[in-house]
Amino acid sequence: MAHLRRLRLDAVRQQLRAAGPGDSITVTAVAYNWGFTHPGRFAVAYKRIYGEHPSRTLHT
Repeated sequence: MAHLRRLRLDAVRQQLRAAGPGDSITVTAVAYNWGFTHPGRFAVAYKRIYGEHPSRTLHT
């Protein structure tokens, strides 16, 4: 189960990093698309793995 969660987190990170400045993408939408239904828990898991908030990944 943890392995699948990590794969989904990796996919979210990849999609957030690929987003351009003009894209109308949100962290919540990407997370939901990958099966994360609780934004708070998603953000905690994401920060634990990558050391930054998902919104930071989107905007860098």
